[in-house]
Amino acid sequence: MKRYFIFGVLTILIITLNFAFAIVLVADEASINYNVLLLMWAGVILTAFALVYLLKRKPLRPATKPTNLFKSHRKSSSRSTGDRKLEIYPQKAIKKFKIYLPQDLTPKIQPGFFSGYIKNEEYAQDLVQGVYDGNGQLLGFLNKKKKKRLSYNLSQLYKDPVICWGNINWDKTKKTFKVKAFVPVLFNQGEMNWLRNLLRLQSDLIHLESNPPLSDRFLYLEKAEKMLYLQQSQKPVPSLRYQPRQAVIEPFLRRILIKNDPVEILRLKKFTYLLKELTPAFRQEIVTAIGKAGNKMVS
Repeated sequence: MKRYFIFGVLTILIITLNFAFAIVLVADEASINYNVLLLMWAGVILTAFALVYLLKRKPLRPATKPTNLFKSHRKSSSRSTGDRKLEIYPQKAIKKFKIYLPQDLTPKIQPGFFSGYIKNEEYAQDLVQGVYDGNGQLLGFLNKKKKKRLSYNLSQLYKDPVICWGNINWDKTKKTFKVKAFVPVLFNQGEMNWLRNLLRLQSDLIHLESNPPLSDRFLYLEKAEKMLYLQQSQKPVPSLRYQPRQAVIEPFLRRILIKNDPVEILRLKKFTYLLKELTPAFRQEIVTAIGKAGNKMVS
């Protein structure tokens, strides 16, 4: 900025001298010492050369040091990385989280698999995500500090409750129940319905397996068959993988074979996915029994 000012002053002096010299040439009565005028010209030229020489020897200091520029860039980059915690996920995903249950909830909690939901709600003038089981029992709240981005996505994407599932286990160290759960984010309506059906069937199957004997054995077999079919109809969800208990299925099927009712045996023909879960020897035994029952019905 200073050098521009200096060069501006020199330019004005040069123009002034030129103007004075022009007056001398055209005015007959003008009296001026030409030697003085020439000396002034020489002084202006020498001053200009001296200033140029000094400017070249003393480099100009930049307005901002390179180190400051580098630090500024790093800070902005770090800031943008932090902001990712408040961005919508780029694609659908199943996110996991865990919460520890308060001591006073211990008598009300049933350990094992649970299917529930998460919903946004106001708490202490803040928007939080409450986690509930299938019976509407509050299990706790999502930790917003550890799951900041998940909390942000749930608050921005969903007005209604969102399904979640997981397992409740006793933590010996903390002397309380710990919930390891999963929640789907950015799934479309069809995929959410598919997950709801899986969750409902798995909860029903767990209930039926833990409450024998069954009045209707085929109720359990039909639900297990549908569960296996749904699991294979889309990309499997590792956190929601049900495997039929052989200790429950085989006794059901064995009783049907012992009863030897052709109508009931023929009903086993439709359980294609379930039969694949059996041992090869027992599966072949059932296939043979279905063939004989078919022959009896024809004759």
